[in-house]
Formats: sequence, structure tokens, C-alpha cells
Amino acid sequence: VRMAGIRKPRIGNAKDLKMLKENGWILPNGEPGGSYPPEGHYADGRSVDYSIPAARAWYAKEMEHYTNGTWGVDFWWNDEGETNYYTFWYWNV
Repeated sequence: VRMAGIRKPRIGNAKDLKMLKENGWILPNGEPGGSYPPEGHYADGRSVDYSIPAARAWYAKEMEHYTNGTWGVDFWWNDEGETNYYTFWYWNV
């Protein structure tokens, strides 16, 4: 039996959002589905800008306990990775 986890590119934790915003790691106007114009949606100001190496490193560290045997996640279903053209790519680098 293998277990999949679902993840989305947006963050809901207030403490993490504050840190991400302070570091400039939030994707401006991230919108799942890539609709136009990309503003005024529920994901605005909550999506990580995975094109920033330090943001990717932080996110990978935050996710590590799920895949290192502690929680048993074997793979991810990356949902809503269309917040910008490259989100899905950088999410999986």
C-alpha cells in the first residue's frame, strides 16, 4: 500500500505567511487555474514563489517529515500548481 498526500502552493498558517511576506517569497497575484486578470482571488498573497531558491529550500524542509518515513507519504498530488507558468516545475525541482 502506498499513501499519497495532496499539497497546494498556497499557505494558510499565519506565522508562515508573515515570514514568507517578510522575506519577499510570496507570488504576487497567484491564482489557481491561471485565470485572467490574475487578481482578486482567494490565493492572492498566499502562494509561495517557488522560483526563489531560498523559498524552495524552506518549503522542502517543511515537507521533509512527511516523506522521510515519519508520516509515510510516498508521493504528492500537486493540486493547483498553475499559480503561474512555472509553479509546478519549481515545486518539484
